Amino acid sequence: TANIWTMINRGQARALHCLLERFVVGQMDTELWARVTIALGEVNTWLGQSQPARANYLEALAQLAQPRGSLADSTHGIQALRQLRARACRGMGDSLEFESPPQALDWLRRGLDELAGTSALEEATLHIKIGNIQADDVGDLAAALHSFERGLSLLPEGPSRLRATALLSLGNIHASQG
Repeated sequence: TANIWTMINRGQARALHCLLERFVVGQMDTELWARVTIALGEVNTWLGQSQPARANYLEALAQLAQPRGSLADSTHGIQALRQLRARACRGMGDSLEFESPPQALDWLRRGLDELAGTSALEEATLHIKIGNIQADDVGDLAAALHSFERGLSLLPEGPSRLRATALLSLGNIHASQG
């Protein structure tokens, strides 16, 4: 569940989907179950199955609403819980981006609220995704510029796919503004 994109990029999305669907809620602790359902949601989103993906994300959020064990007992566990909730909210935003951009923005902003400063990289990802929707789907270029700049300021130094996405989007906005 840590890096499902390696398998997806190898053309193994359907096999990964079948594997993840075999697990059931009682087989693992809350954190691992949330990671499995979020990963299944990401695969479903990639496969174009947005309704099942949203059901996966909502299942993860429901499980994370009642954390047990290490997720609820330590500072590290609470940070992990917040990051998992944010990741589920990001997934909901991804699954709604083309169907309902305003709802997607609501979920992505909820993800930012869930983070509460626990992960600069996840926060950067959410800001950049918000910027994409603001620019491409809503047409609010001023807000998009702010979101991209905020996301870029949170990224670690060095090249990354996320940095390239944000810079290309900023370039497109500036070009459209003349």
